[in-house]
Amino acid sequence: MTRLELMRKHRTDKAEHRFDIPYSYLLDDHRHDVTRVLETSVKRGASLRVWEDYFPKATIFGIDINPKYAKSASHRSRVFVGSQADPELLQQVSKAADFVFDLIVDDGSHLPDDQVASLKYLWPFLKPPHGIYALEDLRAHVRFPDHYSNAECEYPPMSDMLVQHMERRLAADSCASGSPGISAYGAIAFLMKGEEGPAPDFDQFLKRATTTTSGFS
Repeated sequence: MTRLELMRKHRTDKAEHRFDIPYSYLLDDHRHDVTRVLETSVKRGASLRVWEDYFPKATIFGIDINPKYAKSASHRSRVFVGSQADPELLQQVSKAADFVFDLIVDDGSHLPDDQVASLKYLWPFLKPPHGIYALEDLRAHVRFPDHYSNAECEYPPMSDMLVQHMERRLAADSCASGSPGISAYGAIAFLMKGEEGPAPDFDQFLKRATTTTSGFS
């Protein structure tokens, strides 16, 4: 069964967004080697079931802020309740996974402060050289401004920060220095670890945004 068929079978909106295309492109050749997957915001567990079916050897870990979704766990998956930005919760999840993830999917709050907190904490545990960190629904704040408002966030939208990161690395001619490779497909972006190295330094982008006139769109 293809990834699209699995997404439709389990009724996840990833099928509607056609996220199956980039996931398949990046992961099809390695799916039997994947052993640990983490996704933020599991709700009724549709995505958990997709990952269970697609990665036959993997244990799936999930995070959701709503306690009622803890029941989405199965014999192949574990669900942790709390905020994706809570370092204590992230430590618990990482420990349960032996501090190694092949794939991390951020489909959580879609707010940049939470996305940055998760990325900075979890990036060291993403397995090189083929570890993938997916950031879904990057334009949620544009499509649904009332529900995903960035007004109270310290950071600008993640989509803007990723563009700034790519521009900065290209300008510095240092793409092979251990910085993450980035690819995008529609409203989803993938950070590929490739080599050991730090997560993108978004604090630098925030500092630049407050000292220039251009800022972030």
